[in-house]
Amino acid sequence: MLWKKEKIMKKLFLILLCLPFLVGWTFLGGWESNSGSTSETNTLETTITGIADTEIFIGDGVDSGTFAVMSGDATMANTGAVTIGNDKILEAMLKSVNAATDEYCLTYESTTGDFEWEACGTGTPGGATTQVQFNDGGSFAGDTGFLYIATTDSLTVKGGITVSDGTDKNITLLTVDRASTDVLIQWDEINDEIDINYPINVGGTGNILTFGNGESIDNATNGAINVTATELQLNDIPISEHMTPTAVIENLAAADDNTPLGTRNYARTITKVGCRCNGTCTTPATFNFEDTGGNAFTFASPTCATTGVITYTSVTSGTLIAGEGWRFDVTNAVSPETDTYEIVWEEQMTTGL
Repeated sequence: MLWKKEKIMKKLFLILLCLPFLVGWTFLGGWESNSGSTSETNTLETTITGIADTEIFIGDGVDSGTFAVMSGDATMANTGAVTIGNDKILEAMLKSVNAATDEYCLTYESTTGDFEWEACGTGTPGGATTQVQFNDGGSFAGDTGFLYIATTDSLTVKGGITVSDGTDKNITLLTVDRASTDVLIQWDEINDEIDINYPINVGGTGNILTFGNGESIDNATNGAINVTATELQLNDIPISEHMTPTAVIENLAAADDNTPLGTRNYARTITKVGCRCNGTCTTPATFNFEDTGGNAFTFASPTCATTGVITYTSVTSGTLIAGEGWRFDVTNAVSPETDTYEIVWEEQMTTGL
């Protein structure tokens, strides 16, 4: 009986001795069986409510974080698009290949995809070579009517040039490169005129001065005009000018034929003729006109005025060469023959002096 009791005690002692090893083996086996399927649960994965539009989750490094809206220099929409605000990008943030210089402009180089600092105004000019640049609706432009030729230092402008300083004061129109005070052409406000302050010599051929009435001074024979401080000099220049001479004839009678009206040393054309009778003028005279070669002028005899203004009659064939005169015949019985007549006409010079 005592032996059985001791045998039981020995078995119990062995069981207690091995129990820690059995527990450790079980734990190790369980850990090894789960080593490939571990998982982690955090606040971001389990939170699905309480987040507002455009908010993002920002972790704090200790298994937690905060929902916030991106603000400041940049913002983000709920689509993920980021918008950078105005005036937020600094030079240091740009992919610039060179350093900035004062008054330089930042340009984008499309071939390399970077930015470069360049002198402002070096863009592509408008128009073609020699065309002067101007602002055409916010863009550089050029035009064939505004040219500068560098090889000859000449400026060509088609059309008119308006000169104004916004007042009615004296305006300098042209200054020659002699001295800062050498004004060649100036508008004179007091006398309402254009002043030319130096002599002007004109050469070449063609019309060099054209007037508002269509008449012109022509330089086809290579003459010249010289304007001095005291006179206008015309040297061998063909000129076209209208004049209105007058001839006074006393005691005009029917027998007065071939009465001369003058000769000139230049070619001219008689364009109009008029007449005035001073006296009783019961029967005023009527006339025929011809050149000194006997070639009659074609036009109706002018009616002599006795009061008021003279009415001119146009002449259709009244050309006279240089050195040729003209004359008139009385074609009716004049009464009385004691009256005085004025014969007036308009003639146009057609050659030079």
